[in-house]
Amino acid sequence: AVNKKFNRDEKTAQIYEKVADDMNSPLLAASGGIMRDEWNIIPYKDLPKYKDFPTKLELIAQIAGAVKQVPTKLAVCAKQLPQKTAIGIKKIVEKMEEEGKATVGDVTA
Repeated sequence: AVNKKFNRDEKTAQIYEKVADDMNSPLLAASGGIMRDEWNIIPYKDLPKYKDFPTKLELIAQIAGAVKQVPTKLAVCAKQLPQKTAIGIKKIVEKMEEEGKATVGDVTA
């Protein structure tokens, strides 16, 4: 259907006549694409799958965000540990004061 609509075979033959001396194999009309860096050929029928595929910059941004989250989460955890410990100690002291106990051992027992 595409060959008839755009007359690809005839146009390809015309181009091939111009560059035939430089070519080792015949020039054929094709529809599809190629993935950059990997040089994988993508058939025409598979192209719609790549319509919503993220761009290279979007992928880099996603990876950078994921890498940045790890140290951020570690920093939050490292910050929360002393805070939670301080809150726990404060609650124990408050409980000790309420119950009139002198040592931590008395509170936890």
